[in-house]
Amino acid sequence: GSGGSDAVRAHELAARAAHAAGYLDDATVHARAWCAGAPDDAAAHCLLASLRWSAGDTVGQWAELDAALAASAGARPSTMEGADRTLATVLAARANALMRAERNPEAIAEADRAIAAADRCGAAAVRRGALVDKGTALCVGGDPATGLAVLARAADECEAADDRGNLGRALNNGFWPGLVGLTAAEREQRREQLRLA
Repeated sequence: GSGGSDAVRAHELAARAAHAAGYLDDATVHARAWCAGAPDDAAAHCLLASLRWSAGDTVGQWAELDAALAASAGARPSTMEGADRTLATVLAARANALMRAERNPEAIAEADRAIAAADRCGAAAVRRGALVDKGTALCVGGDPATGLAVLARAADECEAADDRGNLGRALNNGFWPGLVGLTAAEREQRREQLRLA
C-alpha cells in the first residue's frame, strides 16, 4: 500500500540528506533501505554507487552502476521524458565514476551521452554535473584548453542556476589544471589573483 511507498520515500529523502551533509554511514543505511524497497529505482543505485566509491569500494561502485543501468533499461516510465531523465542520471553517474578512475576517453564519451539525454528532457542539473565531469576528464586527459573552456561554460550555467554544488566542482576542477607547468612564484601569484577576485 501507500505505507510502503511512504517508507521508501522517507528512506530516499533521508539517504539524500545524509549524503549531502556528509553522514555517509547513515546515507548508506537509508540508501540500502530505499533500494530494497524500490530495487528498480536507478537513482537509488546511483547514490549507492557514489557511497561505495566514498568507502573505497570501486568494485561495489561499478556493481551499483551496472544495476542502475539495468534498472534504467527495464524501467517503464509514463513518458519518454521520464525515460530520458532516468537514462541521463545513470549516464552522468557513470561519467563521474569514469572521470574519478581517470578513464578519460570513456568519461568524455559517457558525459556526452548524459548531456544529450539531459538536453532531450530538460534535466539541467544532470547536464551541469556531466559538463563538469567532461571538462575535468579533458583537463586530466591531456586537453586542458578545451577542458577549461568546458568547465568555464559549466560554471556559467551553474552560477545562473544557483547550483552551488556543481559550481564548486567546476571552479575547483578548473583551478588546478591552470597551475600545471607554472613555477612556484607563478602559482602563488595565481592564488593571490583568485583571493582578490
